[in-house]
Amino acid sequence: MTLDNLALTSVANRRNAIGCSFAAVSCALYLPFAWLLQLDFTTNSYHLHWLRMWPVLPGLVAGIPLKRYFDDTGLLLASGFATSVILLSLTYFGARSRSGLLFSVAAALAVSIPTSILSHLLFRH
Repeated sequence: MTLDNLALTSVANRRNAIGCSFAAVSCALYLPFAWLLQLDFTTNSYHLHWLRMWPVLPGLVAGIPLKRYFDDTGLLLASGFATSVILLSLTYFGARSRSGLLFSVAAALAVSIPTSILSHLLFRH
């Protein structure tokens, strides 16, 4: 193998690690919110609103304090920012090693499961 082939192999392996880490962390962050899929969206716009919030729900806890001051816009922006930071940082740590991937998935589940429970309670009220 030449040096160029080794470099290309290294880049390909790095991309695979990042993709695998992103997929695993995304699943761990978003699957606990799968209860949203059981809602009937045809009869109630409130249910549809919650489905549209799904991309930012893992960061909901960070956005809740801003709802009082900025209504739904502040909640969605802060939650989206927090979700992005969580997703990107855990993807980065997960791509570094196998133990890092296990830690990242565990951390994502530690964030998303309680947030999903809180979200379900907020949805019901």
